Amino acid sequence: MAHWPNSDIYFKGALFINTLRHIVQDDEKWWAGVKSFTLTFKKQILTTVDVLNFFNDYFDYDFEKTFDQYLYFNHLPVLETREKENTVEYWWKSDVAEFDMPIDVIIDGQTLRLYPTVNKQKFHFKSHYKIETNKFYIKVNLTSNVDY
Repeated sequence: MAHWPNSDIYFKGALFINTLRHIVQDDEKWWAGVKSFTLTFKKQILTTVDVLNFFNDYFDYDFEKTFDQYLYFNHLPVLETREKENTVEYWWKSDVAEFDMPIDVIIDGQTLRLYPTVNKQKFHFKSHYKIETNKFYIKVNLTSNVDY
């Protein structure tokens, strides 16, 4: 009997597309890009490279590492975080070497765009922060009250 993948890949695909939308961070441009994509490739057979090249060119952003992580590996990228007092250290842990992908974080009521990489970085907060996991399909590991 042939093995059929479960529907998990469809949910991951939809959430990956939503992640790309929030990387672009401009809904008007995003939906225009989706329309342009469908018109450009109407009734064609595509490869992943065709899709990646279109997105890279249209949105003027290098999505290669993001596509690689989401399409070629089962695991989600993990935003590792360590919190001590009012400082958060953060970095990506993923299957793709030198993975980098922006995320949004609400820090003390203001939404900020962070650009995590595999190298550790820090941000400071006064009272609270929230990583926008509703916009980006990622896993977050938080370790609190640790020494750097």
